[in-house]
Amino acid sequence: MEKVHYPKMFRSHPFLFIAMLLLCPLGIGLIIMFIWWLNCKAERLIVGSESVELQLGILSKHQNEVFYSDVRNIQISQSLCDRIFNVGRIGISSSGQDGIEIEIGGIYNPDAIRDFIYAHR
Repeated sequence: MEKVHYPKMFRSHPFLFIAMLLLCPLGIGLIIMFIWWLNCKAERLIVGSESVELQLGILSKHQNEVFYSDVRNIQISQSLCDRIFNVGRIGISSSGQDGIEIEIGGIYNPDAIRDFIYAHR
């Protein structure tokens, strides 16, 4: 069972989202929101039964996969606004690398993803 997570536009940047809505009548807000939406759809965090995978890109693609048995550390960072809207940045490192291998921001309920990964280790 795979679950795909995309960055949330409104939850991760509510004030920017409202500003873009206010600019929609001028036309520039629609263009910026469309580009922003494409960028959000280009980032995918896929949480599967044995691994977590980060996919970047729409036309070209970059993939990075970490198996649950190899997970060494999971970092979650949230600002006050992120905590209010229950989104955050999640970083996953494995035992085979020095730094963070998978990092994505604007993910809804990052604590649940962390708990799921630790439960399946």
